[in-house]
Amino acid sequence: MYTIVYAFDDFDMDVEKSVLSALPHQLIPSHGLESAASREILHDADALMVTLQRVTAEVLDAMPKCKLVSRLGVGLDSIDLKAAEERGVWVANVPDYGIDEVSTHAMALLLAQLRGVVPLVASTRGGAWDASPAKPIRRFRGQTVGVLGFGRIGRAFAAKALGFGVRVIAHDAFVSAEDMRAVGVESVSLDDLFRQSDFISLHAPLTEESKHVVNARTLALMKPGAYLVNTARGGLVDEAALLEAIRGGQLRGAALDVLTSEPPRADDAALQGLLQDPRVLITPHVAWYSDDAMIDMRSKGADEVVRVLSGNTPRCPVNRPVGK
Repeated sequence: MYTIVYAFDDFDMDVEKSVLSALPHQLIPSHGLESAASREILHDADALMVTLQRVTAEVLDAMPKCKLVSRLGVGLDSIDLKAAEERGVWVANVPDYGIDEVSTHAMALLLAQLRGVVPLVASTRGGAWDASPAKPIRRFRGQTVGVLGFGRIGRAFAAKALGFGVRVIAHDAFVSAEDMRAVGVESVSLDDLFRQSDFISLHAPLTEESKHVVNARTLALMKPGAYLVNTARGGLVDEAALLEAIRGGQLRGAALDVLTSEPPRADDAALQGLLQDPRVLITPHVAWYSDDAMIDMRSKGADEVVRVLSGNTPRCPVNRPVGK
């Protein structure tokens, strides 16, 4: 009988139960990972399923039997991969769910800013009937859209953008110019991405190197009147610098689905400033979501548990544990 612990409380777990029925198991909620009660539950875990909960070395030490941390999602910045590797624990994620959803949401945010959808709706609801709240509006065709991060989602977003007849440029240190050129995208340096783009959409993972890649210096390179879209990770953006760039007129606006603090803390002046600024659109970390994507994420995350506890390697491992 395997003990499988899940750290979240917002799912009914029917999807997971169906997949996990291939194993003799008990499925137990820990209600987070930080409390003394949750640490006690973790002690018997053969596998742990998480969403955005922080899996630290201390959490891993509380699970001496654990063979796998299954991340129901893509981002890995909340998991100490090195500590898991040293303790012989696999970490796996679900990199191939929500690709269409995130790329579509990013495009929706871009188009909403381009066309001034939110101020126009508010103005019309208030009794006006003209284009003034959205002016000036430039034709999308022929503009330059920059993509920072050219993985699965960045590629899907670029394909959507190309359909509008725009020029698409991208920066990704791990993707060759030839690979980008093969799909109609021009590879550029990081600074040129900021200099040339009318819109920049972020699709990079959050790492030590990419943290605050959008900062006062790179924002200053952008065209006056450009827009920033972020559906990747909040930590990619120095939010205080972004707010200053918008207030100072360097950027015309931004659209964010992710923040460094979610939901935005009341005592964070930069986040509250962005939240209240009419030139900024903020959605509550929902770019990944559709009913179909939710089922994909959960079933694939549970399947990793079945694979590892059955003695196999994960389908999508992100580390190589000691002794494995």
